[in-house]
Amino acid sequence: MGGLAVLKIAVALAAAATGPYLGQAPPGTTPVPFDVEGVAPDHSVPVFAPDRVEVYWAQADQPDGTRRMYRSYMSARGWSAPAVTSFTGRWDADGPVFSPDGQQLYFSSTRPLASEGGHRRERLWVVEREGSDWSQPRALPAEINAEHLHWRCSVDGEGNVYFGADREGGQGRDDIHVGRRTKDGFYPASSLSPPLNTACHESTPCVAPDGSYLLFARSCFGPDTPDVPTGLLVSFRLPAGAWSIPVPVPLDGVAAEDAVCPTITPDGRFLFFLVLDRRQRSVYWVDAEVVWNLNPVDPPGRTEKGNR
Repeated sequence: MGGLAVLKIAVALAAAATGPYLGQAPPGTTPVPFDVEGVAPDHSVPVFAPDRVEVYWAQADQPDGTRRMYRSYMSARGWSAPAVTSFTGRWDADGPVFSPDGQQLYFSSTRPLASEGGHRRERLWVVEREGSDWSQPRALPAEINAEHLHWRCSVDGEGNVYFGADREGGQGRDDIHVGRRTKDGFYPASSLSPPLNTACHESTPCVAPDGSYLLFARSCFGPDTPDVPTGLLVSFRLPAGAWSIPVPVPLDGVAAEDAVCPTITPDGRFLFFLVLDRRQRSVYWVDAEVVWNLNPVDPPGRTEKGNR
């Protein structure tokens, strides 16, 4: 960004943002665009830290379309002008995701590993809080990163990593996989069982901190596809531990079939998602009641669901 553009964005953010979510008026149960000057994610959604005084997002800012990670933080003067994160540097970054405690930030990148002779491919990376900044990035181990990944992950309160991938042993195309945390690392990632994964394409998971719900996107195409719900789906943990049959999240007024990258805000109040199709790449948000009202276990109505 040029100096004048940054200055204009800084003035706009500081003037409008005296509270969380960059000062935007909260949505109702019909999704509305999350449209903030200078915040232009086109392949994922912005994510807020648990204390809601920081926001991170990735946006294409290079002539070749490379995405870098940006950050803004709130102070007494309002939200700061967007700045490239210290750990992004000259490498690409996409799909930021916080751990539930806010001490780690996960993202995808094609930056090379020295041990692989500079070969570039998509991997999941993580940085750790170090004072007011972050550590140097480290790639997640081979149990997660050994094969192709699909651009965005989610992490529960036990450190288990959920992600989309096309790997042997799955149910179909891209499946939702989970790499379960051990004392020293991870068990090899495995595909989740039906009814979560099918012969269709499942991707971009968002898991509750306590594992009580799983949001994800599913699309079906080609001949002989199964008759299953598609679009942005949610499944809940049942009392016996199984997952409920995924059901579509009602997203009135937008292209629900093209919604991906769901994220519940740390306070449990809002659902962010990306509409990604040939016509638009736009971030929307909506009251998370559209999710909680689908829960077959807990009664409708906002509680502390989002803090699970």
